[in-house]
Amino acid sequence: MRHATKNLPPTSNPMKKSKIKLHILFGMLAIMLSACQNRTICHTYRTIHANGWNRQDSLLFPIPVIHDTATPLHLTVEIRNTSKYPYTNLFLTINGDTMECILANGKGEWTGKGISTLYQNQFPYEKSLQIAHPDTLMLNIRHIMSDSLLQGIQDIGIRLER
Repeated sequence: MRHATKNLPPTSNPMKKSKIKLHILFGMLAIMLSACQNRTICHTYRTIHANGWNRQDSLLFPIPVIHDTATPLHLTVEIRNTSKYPYTNLFLTINGDTMECILANGKGEWTGKGISTLYQNQFPYEKSLQIAHPDTLMLNIRHIMSDSLLQGIQDIGIRLER
């Protein structure tokens, strides 16, 4: 029985191999270190009562004490609505500032990601939150729609990041 022999390439430079391994090692180390830097300070939701969201009801979100007062904070408002929500948008006040959240396009199609009749949207808050001193911050969110009892909003959430 005959065995075929292949022409093997000449062995590469061992110094070159160790440099490649070193680059791969440093690359993996950099990825692991960047993954350890969690930018999220707070990510939480408040569930709206099954009967609806009363215009007078505020959702309060306490933010933990933040010692780094120099870094601006970025807020994202997250909304979970059902297909029974009667409007294409939702107006909110966040600590007195007004924010409009578009939940459906001009054709009435929900813009959020969802399964069945539940949709979720994320809306970046236009302003950076600057903390003047290390203290607990309280975010106060409420709707300012014309309905006194708003139907179809299931949860309101916030994500606060550095």
